[in-house]
Amino acid sequence: MFSDSRGINSFIAFDATAVKIDQTGVQFPSSGDVGAGKQSISHFFHFGDQTLEDRRKWLGLHTPIEQPFRRAIVVQAGKLPISQPIDGTQEFALGLTFRQRTVFGKAILPNGVNSLKPSENLISGLRSHKLTIVIEAWGKTHGPHYGTRTIFFQVGCFLYFNLGSLKELTSPLPAGLLPGNQETKMPLNHYVTLGKSGLRVSPLCLGTMTFGEDWGWGSTVKESEAILDRFFAAGGNFIDTANVYTKGHSEKIIGDHIGRHSEKRDKAVIATKFFGSLVNGDPNAGGAGRKSMMTNVEHSLRRLQTDYIDLYWMHCWDNVTPIEETMRGLDDLVRSGKVRYVGFSDTPAWKVTEAQMISSFRGWAPLVALQIEYSLLERTVEGELMPMAQEMGLGVTPWSPLKSGVLSGKFNRSNAGKAQSGRGAWAMAHLNEKSYAVIDQLTSVAKDLDTTIARVALSWVQSQPGVTSTIIGARTMSQLEDNLAAIDVRLRPEHLSALESVSKPQLNFPFDFVKNAGPFRSGGTTINGETHEVNFLAPKEPSETY
Repeated sequence: MFSDSRGINSFIAFDATAVKIDQTGVQFPSSGDVGAGKQSISHFFHFGDQTLEDRRKWLGLHTPIEQPFRRAIVVQAGKLPISQPIDGTQEFALGLTFRQRTVFGKAILPNGVNSLKPSENLISGLRSHKLTIVIEAWGKTHGPHYGTRTIFFQVGCFLYFNLGSLKELTSPLPAGLLPGNQETKMPLNHYVTLGKSGLRVSPLCLGTMTFGEDWGWGSTVKESEAILDRFFAAGGNFIDTANVYTKGHSEKIIGDHIGRHSEKRDKAVIATKFFGSLVNGDPNAGGAGRKSMMTNVEHSLRRLQTDYIDLYWMHCWDNVTPIEETMRGLDDLVRSGKVRYVGFSDTPAWKVTEAQMISSFRGWAPLVALQIEYSLLERTVEGELMPMAQEMGLGVTPWSPLKSGVLSGKFNRSNAGKAQSGRGAWAMAHLNEKSYAVIDQLTSVAKDLDTTIARVALSWVQSQPGVTSTIIGARTMSQLEDNLAAIDVRLRPEHLSALESVSKPQLNFPFDFVKNAGPFRSGGTTINGETHEVNFLAPKEPSETY
């Protein structure tokens, strides 16, 4: 630690480009105030289902990291959370959120401090002591298991000296970087851009498939309007519907309550879909061909009582329509002003990539978002769809994050075979041993965080790399309130690890082959912080090579 006794004047925020980190510590620049030298540091990063030791190695604690810090930033010491009890150790876990991603680091406690509790803040717990903290976060990633293609950057270096005389730091906290504690929750009106676009949306999206009772379950018109009002009052602005939801009634409810009122309409981001048919026997009533698309967009505009749709989704891949026809039709709608942005839902990764590349080469309106099912009970999208979305610049908006209500907290082992779902077989078909194992773990985490199962399940989805705005569906006001509260839940590394372990999916070939190909490709090396074992098939001596 630095040796200095000048209290608040000893706080230094270094030039971002002058701070480097390697396996032995942090390299600070030469300075007349503190001098140069390396300071001891230990840190870890939550990444996939790796163990703590794997994370340490993955971060390069045993291998030099030469990338400089992008910027140095300051937070108020008294608000840094201690996320778990300390007893007989000089390290503790520290959590921050950066662009909706929770990142973790370890702070080294100085000699003489042997025990801290979560209720104690850093100032009271470390009075008259010194502390050095370094936090790392990821930049662009390609999915939780694509370590070999992950790009990292360090977001900040936190330095505090002689905290006994430190009363307050006035340097502002940069936008988008918040301590993970109760005083600095991420509100619903901290908007995010959707994919590679300028469209700002709330981090939770209100799904409206439950608007209307036309399918035998759902909300009344008055209940639906109240849910809309509460969502917007909380800061939400993103609504998702479809032409077929409740036979078109969902769109009409939104149009009656929002679309025809310009002051409401202008503030809302309304997304709807085409593809589904409302006319049996008519081969052109649905699909992604030009005739169906142009007809259905007019019907949606009429029901929504608006001149334009903010985001127009292809609801599902139409395998009998050329993708060029679909993309040219969507481009025409964007150029006409009837649609602002376009996206795909429920489409294979290879077809989404084909569509995006065709649009890029031909100068057509690009896809900006991907809507797919994603939850602790549906993680197979991590094999192809999630990394593809990040590579193609698509913001992911997961649907059914609670698996049709299976992870809502209504179902558990004790009421197996007794509790029923309003969605019938749609939900009941997913109640099996794996589901109950996930529910058991969610129950444990929820108890630990004093929250609900639904909030934990939603928080897990929203914390995944690539996810922009999670679609929540609520039939009642109480369900909406429970779902909205998920945005305040902060899962700790042990929670994420346990949930990922119990829900680990079996992904399609060649996922595991690629994941384990490091030694085959670059045996005995470390690349982007990932160390690969030696390739046992490679020659041991140059003379063995033909």
